[in-house]
Amino acid sequence: MANFLSAKGAKSTALFGESTIRFSVAKVSGTPYFLGVEEFINRTDNSLKYALRVSYDLVNWSDRYIIPGTRASDWNHGLLHFPIFFNKNGWTNTEIDLNF
Repeated sequence: MANFLSAKGAKSTALFGESTIRFSVAKVSGTPYFLGVEEFINRTDNSLKYALRVSYDLVNWSDRYIIPGTRASDWNHGLLHFPIFFNKNGWTNTEIDLNF
């Protein structure tokens, strides 16, 4: 990852602080809510973790729901990097199915 730190990218604003590496959102079909998946660094032990968050308005988000079994000791041992959602057919990442 260090090789990419000097590369310029698009401007972004941190929603949840500096520990978040990526946060992706999708509308949950047939419901009034959105689901977010977050990849972040736990600053206590520098481990890599993944969590889900829920929102009804895309402004206010729930606390993290840690995804069990996804903790990694560091970036090189992470199972998922830059996670995003797809619907059950794999055609879109903006709206996902409630049941899959």
